[in-house]
Amino acid sequence: MNRSTGKLSVPSSSLSAEEVRQLRWAGWSILALIVISWTGWVSLTAIANSRGLVRTEERQNLQFERLRDDVAEIRTDVKTLLKR
Repeated sequence: MNRSTGKLSVPSSSLSAEEVRQLRWAGWSILALIVISWTGWVSLTAIANSRGLVRTEERQNLQFERLRDDVAEIRTDVKTLLKR
């Protein structure tokens, strides 16, 4: 590591320019794969969470409909009792 530039310094005699270029491309490719994998994971997590929210909302709607039916039934019963 070159302290003045912060870059990895490799003696010029050990690697050719083509090898350095290939290593850089490999590094960028690996970084791109990591980023793509991470964004895919985040997207799938968001989709899974949204589906869970949809199921929760459907369950709440069903409970609300049952509650509304129960209230209507109680009103009918109360009206019947008051008529007696």
